[in-house]
Amino acid sequence: MDLIRFDDVYKDYNETPFLCPITSLNMNGSYPFVVNWECGCVFSEKALQELKPETCHGCGGNIDKANIIQLNPEGELLKEYEAKVAEELLAKKAKKSAAKADIVEGPSVNPEIEKGNIFLQ
Repeated sequence: MDLIRFDDVYKDYNETPFLCPITSLNMNGSYPFVVNWECGCVFSEKALQELKPETCHGCGGNIDKANIIQLNPEGELLKEYEAKVAEELLAKKAKKSAAKADIVEGPSVNPEIEKGNIFLQ
């Protein structure tokens, strides 16, 4: 009976399951990657700098610089993203509470009902 040895198998620890679809850079933390927040496509920052695209190369959608988010940011950029998220949450809560107050205190659908001028036949 032949024995199978598993200790002589080559394992590449630098291999990653994700690559940039444009530059084929490994998404292993060595290179910064960004995500287009509108469509969800992920690509390397190098591809964004080299091509300067107006449309997304992954799906063909629009690319807006305000919606390009760096993955795993550090330092000042992380603090900037946290402040932006906190600001968006506060705006969302304010909008929700304003809508709730409008429903509670708002006028009825038909002003004739408030006056009592509608009679059922």
